[in-house]
Amino acid sequence: MLTSTIVAAILSLGLSAQVGSPTTATPTTGRVAAGENGGYFEVPLKGEFGKEITAPGVRDAMRTARKRNATAIVFVFDTPGGRVSDAQAIAAVIDKERVGERGEPHLKVYAVVQRALSASVWPMAHCDRIFFAPGAAAGAAVAFHWDLKSGNAEVDAKFNAAVTAEVASAAEAHGQAGCVYRAMMLQDAKLFGWATTDGKYSVSDARPTAAVKELEEIDTPATVLAWTTTQAAKYGFGTVMPSKDVTCVGALLGAAEWKSAGDMGASVMTRSCKDVEKRAADTERAKDAIVRARELVISTAKMIVTTGNMAEAADPQKSVQVRYSGQGLFTAQTQMEWRSQTDRAIQGWNSVSTLLGDLERAEKQAVQAVENYNSVHVRECQFRLYADKPEPLKVEPVEHNVDPKLVRKFVSDALSRLNAGRLKNRL
Repeated sequence: MLTSTIVAAILSLGLSAQVGSPTTATPTTGRVAAGENGGYFEVPLKGEFGKEITAPGVRDAMRTARKRNATAIVFVFDTPGGRVSDAQAIAAVIDKERVGERGEPHLKVYAVVQRALSASVWPMAHCDRIFFAPGAAAGAAVAFHWDLKSGNAEVDAKFNAAVTAEVASAAEAHGQAGCVYRAMMLQDAKLFGWATTDGKYSVSDARPTAAVKELEEIDTPATVLAWTTTQAAKYGFGTVMPSKDVTCVGALLGAAEWKSAGDMGASVMTRSCKDVEKRAADTERAKDAIVRARELVISTAKMIVTTGNMAEAADPQKSVQVRYSGQGLFTAQTQMEWRSQTDRAIQGWNSVSTLLGDLERAEKQAVQAVENYNSVHVRECQFRLYADKPEPLKVEPVEHNVDPKLVRKFVSDALSRLNAGRLKNRL
């Protein structure tokens, strides 16, 4: 299980070092912000990944930003996390949509963090600069969960290592430190920080071999990486904002001009959220249909057993008290009861025969329900922009303890015997 503080991703994504090498924090004054000419487009990432926050929403927001001639995206994080699969898809969308296809300038991507926990680490690792609002959430360990079907299931150490490498590599590609991500995502990772000779600070996952000043073991295999905003600023993991207002980001970037390119980000995300909800609802209905189909198989099998027991109990050989006349024949009353019970038994076995057909159809419907679910789920995952096709759901046939072939033979034999003996007048 990933037990390092993924929440700490919010405070550690402004580094600019290679994985495993010391990183020195650098001042931001004097920098010119991409976006000072075309403006910035604010996109709220508020809610849960996979619900309110979706990859189609981020894609559409970034495309809207280009249409409005924005040259910078500002993602405002206020999320407890959510589905890793959706966070991964969003990270991929950020990299794809930031690149102009017809010679347009690349979009710069900035993050303003109010709260960014758990799966937030994926899109955060793909941002160019990180800014922290006052009082931003910066701690509390959150374990990752993952599953190809739902996005949530406990993962093992091998998977942790793979996804950590993925995130660390993305962070390095965007000027951040992979070593910090390893400390956030792997329980056994280490992270050290110290003061450099020029008065700045560096971090590394390896203890420095030479003597350094103010050496601090920020994260150990026995601890969970968690930062305060003060610590984040100290080690250059991000810039603390004077307020939550994104308009102050321009000054922190050193931009000569910092203007908004529109406030449509929230409405774009909401519209996409509703579209995803519809497809998720289709998948849930398909899942419910599997349950209903399998329940129908079980209930039909139970009816076969119940109806068969009733037909067997109605058999005149078991249900009629035989009385004889003086000539050794059934009395008139016995003959009438014999025929009546025979008819009941025949009707019962005919019902069993019909139910066997129903059982066969129910079993086919159960198989079809699984196929329908897989098809609908694939469409949902495609709409969510997942990179990988989900593993198809495989369900074992329903156990109902009814052998249709054996029961059909029993029914056939019973009906032949009952029809032949319906008019019997003696034993």
